[in-house]
Amino acid sequence: MGWVPWGALLSLLPYGGGGASGNEEAAEEDRRRSRDELIQSLQEYSRTLLRWSLRLAQIGVVLTFLLAGATLFYGLIYYLIIPARLHEQEIFFDYGNHAALSKTGLTELSLPQAKLDLLAPTQQWHAAPHVPKPARASSALVPGVKYDVYIELVVPESATNVNVGMFMVSTALGTHDGELLATSERPAIVHHSHALVRWARVMFWLVPHALGLTEPSQSVLVQAINGFQESKAHPLTTVNITLNNPEVQIYSAKLTIIAQLSGVRFLMYHWAVPTALVVILNLVLAEAVALMILYAFYRLPQPEDATPGVAIPPIDDSASDLSTAFERRHSSDSQGSHKEVSYDPSQDSGRTAVDDPEREARIRFRAAASLVSHSLASDAMQ
Repeated sequence: MGWVPWGALLSLLPYGGGGASGNEEAAEEDRRRSRDELIQSLQEYSRTLLRWSLRLAQIGVVLTFLLAGATLFYGLIYYLIIPARLHEQEIFFDYGNHAALSKTGLTELSLPQAKLDLLAPTQQWHAAPHVPKPARASSALVPGVKYDVYIELVVPESATNVNVGMFMVSTALGTHDGELLATSERPAIVHHSHALVRWARVMFWLVPHALGLTEPSQSVLVQAINGFQESKAHPLTTVNITLNNPEVQIYSAKLTIIAQLSGVRFLMYHWAVPTALVVILNLVLAEAVALMILYAFYRLPQPEDATPGVAIPPIDDSASDLSTAFERRHSSDSQGSHKEVSYDPSQDSGRTAVDDPEREARIRFRAAASLVSHSLASDAMQ
């Protein structure tokens, strides 16, 4: 199918008329012929376009199913390989009565503390005895996996926090029965910025601040404990957090326990999107190759069967019959000139082949030995 000439499109234009009647009929015939050729070409192009559209639709449907299958398979692998990677829980510090004590002039101030129960269905509130309680979780972490414990404090950029300076964050991990598992003390500080930087930041966030969508704040991330390995005999269930300065102002706080991952699990978690794309594309390629192999196996014409080889010449079952046959042949040759003895399969067409290969080999060996012995005897007599 070639390209449609642009001149064929002129046949669609109306004919202006004029001139002799014979010329008009010839021109009309040419226009009709060109119009028929154009319609035929358009029909061929339409069929080709429809055929390729159907093929592209089929390819798209197949690729969609392959992509969906690969995505589901990768999701299953991700669910099986990646453990309970993190546990997040809000922290509510108990500041005690230090505000009232500071007004009375007493020096003993209670420090902000938070006691977290990782298995409790409620977070830092207690239900009355007559209130039904939800069921507790069986475990928060996976035994044998190492975890990092982070404490995130969202603090306002206030003069009070800046004046506090450095403060300590104490963390204690324990079991449900009070057994201590690990402790740590980490320093933290609210970063102080230059006045010009603060004003530039305020001007940039002026509209969100004015609408109450955001507030001038900082996020202080403290790595309390790293490499803590969960034990099945002594599972982690409680976390106690203490700030050593009651003047620290906090908007919100959060406890995050993240699993330490390595190898493929590290890539699947920390580089989730690139790893997912690479694995899913490779799975789609493997599925496409498998489908092509199946298509070639079931749809392509199969090669013709090879021509069977020449059958083994049939021989007699007993070696004595072969020896007797060789003796008769040599006795007939003893009267005259020596003739070469050869085996003619056509003479034994009525015999059956030996089913056992070992037995057949033994029979052939004994027949050959008998032939050699008779040949030597015949030569000696001559």
